[in-house]
Amino acid sequence: MDEKGLMEQSNAAIKAALELYAADHGKLNDGDSFTTKLNNCVLTISLKDGSLDVQFDPDADVAVDTTYTLDMALDIYEKERLAQAYSAAASAAYKDAQKTVAAAPTVSLWPEWRNPETDPPKVEEDVLILFETACGGYGITTAHFEDGTVLSKKSAFYWEEIFEWGTYDEESDDYFIPKGWWEYRYFNPEDVYNNRVDSPVVGWMPLPPKEVVKK
Repeated sequence: MDEKGLMEQSNAAIKAALELYAADHGKLNDGDSFTTKLNNCVLTISLKDGSLDVQFDPDADVAVDTTYTLDMALDIYEKERLAQAYSAAASAAYKDAQKTVAAAPTVSLWPEWRNPETDPPKVEEDVLILFETACGGYGITTAHFEDGTVLSKKSAFYWEEIFEWGTYDEESDDYFIPKGWWEYRYFNPEDVYNNRVDSPVVGWMPLPPKEVVKK
């Protein structure tokens, strides 16, 4: 609504309030004052020294002792009310968001080494391992873990000459792959496909997604 429309709306409210007062008291005399409550504001009209004084209070919830009410709302205060409500809602949402962020667990974007003793990976899943070297340092390679329950014929890997070192199972006529860490890139001096990692494994982590290593 433009300025002219707001003025006409205010004048209509003043006229309607004066008509309510006149119905009870007749003419408004000098020194008289009365209050009328609208839907979104309070209107106070006074006559002082022959001049009409009009005051609008946008606080519609203010406690007013009056018998005069008008089922009207002024657009100018409706916009203010909506703006205040929006501001209050935005403030509340911001505070809720702060609480949510504060309560959220901290997530590290950098992978951490996991304990192979208390948190081993899935059986036969290729992972990165951190192992101790003979010279007192550390090495990293890919490997997989066997828990001693997988038969060679059901394994995802090929096991060369397992009959010489595996655990024979008469029921399946097959050999269980011994428990431990196995790989074929670092601990393979004789070019055997799978070799036991014979150094202490002190950590492991999942392989990075393929999308990360693509050029």
